[in-house]
Amino acid sequence: MKHLADVIALNDVKFLIHAGDWACNKQDQFERTLLMFRKYITIPILAVRGNHELWDWHKDARRKLMWGEMSRNHAEWFKAAGIHHLENDGPFTIGDTIIMGFDGWYHSWNPPTNDVGQMVSYIESATAHQYHNQRAHKALDTMLQIDRSQYKTAICVTHMPVIVKNVVDAAFNANPAYFDFIKDKCNVLCMGHSHIYMNEYREGVRLLNAGSDYDRPNFLLFDTDDRIIP
Repeated sequence: MKHLADVIALNDVKFLIHAGDWACNKQDQFERTLLMFRKYITIPILAVRGNHELWDWHKDARRKLMWGEMSRNHAEWFKAAGIHHLENDGPFTIGDTIIMGFDGWYHSWNPPTNDVGQMVSYIESATAHQYHNQRAHKALDTMLQIDRSQYKTAICVTHMPVIVKNVVDAAFNANPAYFDFIKDKCNVLCMGHSHIYMNEYREGVRLLNAGSDYDRPNFLLFDTDDRIIP
């Protein structure tokens, strides 16, 4: 974290984007990580949540937090750490740049992941994956309604990649149709989740993924005019 703080200072970075998966599988890890980021990073931090933020591993399954309680905790933790949660707090603007975002979720209603074992199984009579899939649809729709006409650069942040490169990716990524909507609204799309580094253009949109993995955190720097710093 100290290294990241030094890079930010040396490059006069104006804001930090975190594309989710702040911790591993315990809610107290998430809270501690948010506070650790704020301890070292003084510039605005703009965030979305990943699937790991919905995990609540306990040997006693009855201790798993329900979605409503978890959401309230997250809102309090983001606020306490002074971190801007893009899905619930709305867009963040700085100069001629607007940053928008939504947490996202898988395209599949039954992705072959470890999520189900770490989360409550049902929310409001729907399976957890069905519920969060629909939540992602609504959050994307809300984001698309934001007026960005006065800004030179619009950045979208979401945890689940919306780019599908093979059949396997399709199960672990967000709905690929999302990109057709996002590309008309944004110049830059920041994603996480896949642990695969990405720094490329597609249909005029700069696609970025730092490629962080569990024991290999990573970051990249970019200009809001869409020029990547080597």
